[in-house]
Amino acid sequence: MKKITKTGCYVFAICIMALGIQQMLFGEFLPIFMPLWPAWIPGQNFWTYFFGVFLIVIGMTIILDLKARLAALTLGVVSLLLLVFVHVPFQITNSPHSLLELADAFTILAIAGSAFVIAGLDIAAGSPHSGSSTLVLLGSIFFSIT
Repeated sequence: MKKITKTGCYVFAICIMALGIQQMLFGEFLPIFMPLWPAWIPGQNFWTYFFGVFLIVIGMTIILDLKARLAALTLGVVSLLLLVFVHVPFQITNSPHSLLELADAFTILAIAGSAFVIAGLDIAAGSPHSGSSTLVLLGSIFFSIT
């Protein structure tokens, strides 16, 4: 089980890094994170690259197991904040006509859930930290909603 847990954490971290690299290559926010950049917020290019670097650093931190729990928890919280303050208002104002139009919102929820599961695991031991089973349960619920 320990090897499976480590492998899953590494795969997740590599995917998060790939999203960061992809965002930097395109030079704009991926719709997973920001469906539409608000015109009233200046510095779109800065924030795009900053967030891309943030994702790469989070992925590297998890892979190298340097404060991986804090990195995963940070990613989970940021993902939930993006869901609540960006995706939900966007979906309300654009009134989706099918579940497919909600895919990016569900994806960010799955990322948050996965990050919370990783934050709740002791990667070295492959088991939940004491007192962190709530994070694993919450993350599992978020991921299963998707």
